[in-house]
Amino acid sequence: MTPCIRLRRDERGMALISAMLVMMVVTVLGIGAIAMSNHSLNATQVNRKQVQSIGAAEAGIDLAMNGLQSAAPPCSMSGTLTSGPTTSTYSVAITY
Repeated sequence: MTPCIRLRRDERGMALISAMLVMMVVTVLGIGAIAMSNHSLNATQVNRKQVQSIGAAEAGIDLAMNGLQSAAPPCSMSGTLTSGPTTSTYSVAITY
């Protein structure tokens, strides 16, 4: 046998190895994409909670300011803010 024919016979399993390498690369890229989207989702949840906390704090300050402008201001007030998927609560204590 000539060396050229022997090389062709030895390359019979190359298609399987190539296909497995391509599948491995695609799997690694898919896992990386899933990990990145999961991280992005967690960051979005944290950001939403921060925005809701700031909204609840501002609502408490507005309620306290309205209470101070009334004729008989109360000493403490509380309430809930239900403008999102979760509810936030706030409480205000006024000391003189």
